[in-house]
Amino acid sequence: MDHFSQTKILFWGHYPDCKAWVDKRFDGYYVINYAHSGSLQYACGEHELRTIKGPISWLSYPGPQIRFGWPKLDNSWEHRFIAFSGSGVDSYIRSGLFSTNDQESVYPIQHPERLRIAFDELIQTLEVGKKEAPRTIHMLEGLLLQLHEQDRPDEHTSALEKGIKILANKMEDHPEVDWDFQVEAKQLNISYPHFRRLWRKINRDSPNNFLIKARLKLAATLLQKSPQSIKEIAYNVQFSDVYYFNRMFKKHYKIAPGRFREETRF
Repeated sequence: MDHFSQTKILFWGHYPDCKAWVDKRFDGYYVINYAHSGSLQYACGEHELRTIKGPISWLSYPGPQIRFGWPKLDNSWEHRFIAFSGSGVDSYIRSGLFSTNDQESVYPIQHPERLRIAFDELIQTLEVGKKEAPRTIHMLEGLLLQLHEQDRPDEHTSALEKGIKILANKMEDHPEVDWDFQVEAKQLNISYPHFRRLWRKINRDSPNNFLIKARLKLAATLLQKSPQSIKEIAYNVQFSDVYYFNRMFKKHYKIAPGRFREETRF
């Protein structure tokens, strides 16, 4: 049960008619916020305030200045929140379960009743003094998983999908480049796990498999047209191990590279 002891729930709440304005940096703790109904203004970091409407969830975390609510306290929303800390949060961030990217940390909710019920069950468990029970942390992780599973067809996602399609075209045109998916994810300003999910959604394959297929396709062209040896071709399409190249080529084309060259050479 050591996994569950690494996350500590600090405080929580449910305000059916919340009128508040938060403008702060969150020092050493993390929060899942949920507006089941109503609307509020929100901004993270240097971004401008924008109005978000429930049902919607957003994450608060150390680092940027985070603002939400109504500065003049002239409107309200139904607010639930859970605050927590601990080394366990690091693993949530590494896995992509908790996003600290300001463009990914707002989640329009497609199944609001499901999230509301899960939130209320967790709050009720906390109210009876079980905030350190493994089951309680498991329920917290369940909330994060629900957010993680939301479809987010917003403008940012559309822009990301366009960026990934452009990147896929570049990889098909130049598969011989030593592509680094971690770097490409950073350039798109998203986490690597989120990059992988979007890539698979758009291209119906993992980034690595997509790139291997593109490299094998280039290798097939070179085998037909180039005087280079099989070893040189393998190296030029980023296969440092010619035996691995032979195995992957045969798996994909159902024929060994040498035989392919003999039968298809122009």
